[in-house]
Amino acid sequence: MTKTKANDSNSNPENKRRGKVPKRINETYLHNAGLYYLERYAASSNHFRTVMLRKVKRSCMHHTDQNYDECAKLVNDLIRKFEASGLLNDDLYISSAVASFRRKGISKRMIVQKLIMKGVDAETAQTYLSKHDKNQHDGSAEAELKAAAIFCRKKKLGCFASTNTPDTDKQLAKLARAGFTFDTAKKVLNLEEDELSSIIYG
Repeated sequence: MTKTKANDSNSNPENKRRGKVPKRINETYLHNAGLYYLERYAASSNHFRTVMLRKVKRSCMHHTDQNYDECAKLVNDLIRKFEASGLLNDDLYISSAVASFRRKGISKRMIVQKLIMKGVDAETAQTYLSKHDKNQHDGSAEAELKAAAIFCRKKKLGCFASTNTPDTDKQLAKLARAGFTFDTAKKVLNLEEDELSSIIYG
């Protein structure tokens, strides 16, 4: 007779993670948790605050004797400490993120959206993007064209197209969904491979 293994929910690692009791909030715990997070992810100060406050909220919901506002103050103190030591540096973070996004062929509109999701306000995102495009290119128009060219190469559009590439209208729609304007999309799709390679590689 074949034995069947019992369906023990406790043997599931995901269930164990969900059922893990959150630790109580104190300076040492927040400091160590903050360091651990920043070792794995780059973050703006606002995004880091959101992540840490999420931990605080979960802990306070379980340990009801804790005061949320007092715990949140510890988070703010930690952020000031990390900013003073350079572990949190919004200038470096935003500049690096913008440069990385541009290298990946991401449009201006999508870069701003991505930065907003990371806790950077729209005006600041626009300022850093404009500064990058001015310093690294000849302004936003050239930077957008290069990003669109990189996007076409990655997605095999325009002159990089394969036999399975959709028709021009669908390619235009794909570029539009990626945040590029109609004029930029149309221009990049009409360029020859050597022209696009020149734009991409300089």
